Amino acid sequence: MPQWTEQWPGGKTYLDRHGNTRWQLERMHNGVRYSRRLEARNESEALAELALFERDPDAYLTKSQAARKAANEAVLMDAELVARFLAHLKAEGRTERYRRNMRTYLAQWAEALAAGSPPSSAA
Repeated sequence: MPQWTEQWPGGKTYLDRHGNTRWQLERMHNGVRYSRRLEARNESEALAELALFERDPDAYLTKSQAARKAANEAVLMDAELVARFLAHLKAEGRTERYRRNMRTYLAQWAEALAAGSPPSSAA
């Protein structure tokens, strides 16, 4: 359990086990209580995070939350991205047959995902 040390405009601070000051965002907005441990290294960074929070409290994410969200978001493969990928394979020295097979494989997955099931040959 943290030992709270002082107040700051966005909430409280505490010392972590290494003796570093950590900033805790504590706010109420539209009847919802928000409590987030910030990844700020100093008060200036904490105040910047507070400004981001106050802009849109419901959508606010800490740096690590935003990174996890970005890592979990889908990659949309359109025709341009597939063409760039195939050009990359060509630059790597992959054969025409390999690139054709890869294009077919991607097309099969696109169809299967659109239908909601994996391609039968992928199992």
